[in-house]
Amino acid sequence: MVTKPKTKPASTINSNAWYHVSEGRVDRGGKKFSSMLQIDNTTDSLIVYPNTTPPYYWQFQAINETEGRYVVRNSRDGVAKQLSACFNATETADGKTGICMAPANGADKAQIWQIDQWGSDMTKDGLRFINSANGTRYWLDIHQGNPPFMNNSVVEDADKGDPSQHWYISSAQAVNAIEYSTISTITSTSTQSTTATTASTSEPAATTSTTSNASSGGLSSGAQAGIGISVGIAVVALGVAALFLWRRRRQQQEQQHSHHTPTSPSIRMAPSTAGGSGFGGFGGSDTSKPLPPLAKKTYSELPDADTASSYNNVGYHVPQELPATTARPPKEAPVERYELDSTPVSR
Repeated sequence: MVTKPKTKPASTINSNAWYHVSEGRVDRGGKKFSSMLQIDNTTDSLIVYPNTTPPYYWQFQAINETEGRYVVRNSRDGVAKQLSACFNATETADGKTGICMAPANGADKAQIWQIDQWGSDMTKDGLRFINSANGTRYWLDIHQGNPPFMNNSVVEDADKGDPSQHWYISSAQAVNAIEYSTISTITSTSTQSTTATTASTSEPAATTSTTSNASSGGLSSGAQAGIGISVGIAVVALGVAALFLWRRRRQQQEQQHSHHTPTSPSIRMAPSTAGGSGFGGFGGSDTSKPLPPLAKKTYSELPDADTASSYNNVGYHVPQELPATTARPPKEAPVERYELDSTPVSR
């Protein structure tokens, strides 16, 4: 008697990898996939369809990898949305439950998936998807020709399930983005959010969660605080840069002013070098040599003052002798005589 392998949690899915996902009716594990789980751009619903360009890849972020619990995202929507079980009024199966991409909320059980591997080899045997909100009696299945749905017509661990309940994954490329290592969890009764953390052995770094606002479209308090701090730092940096530029410009102006201000009233004349010009570049004489003496001009006789060739034409005249005059005898000055009084003076 051959013992059939039991399912077990898929604990080796790498949260830092994008995976190509397909189903067992159209593809097989270990071979190149011809189809992929993707989003219909017309209806925004999930379908399995032939490979497209650009491709749709999927990331499995572990919540508790030892139990095989993950949130699932796609490369088109990023971290804004996560794979979820959703009510589908047109679904013919019991429960009317399909799958969709819902605004990310790690606290929503419909976005948490229990992923088990059908056998010992995850790649070849494929995976089973069970939604935490639906319970273990519902497995992810797909109708012939689409769409995927949650099927409750299952016998747990009785056999290996239908081919359409086997989902195969093949790693395509690394994620290497910090935002994909967190799981946003939102509570419906307050703006506070709970935190979901993971400690994955298949990833180089442990994952932590971030907080978000009560509405899925709003910024989290952490993001708002980060924006505020960033703005403050930017303002301070601009102020410091402006002060630095002002001081630098002021120093340049002071240096320019000092260059144009004469430091001494004297004029210095540098001797010219050999073959060069004299002062200021004018002339070719060597100013280091003494100047020759001035030539002395001799005159044989004094110029005639009355001729046109007078010396420097300044009206120079030769001094003439004064005419002789008759000498007059000097007058004698009158002599005044004084006599002494001989009258005796009484005592």
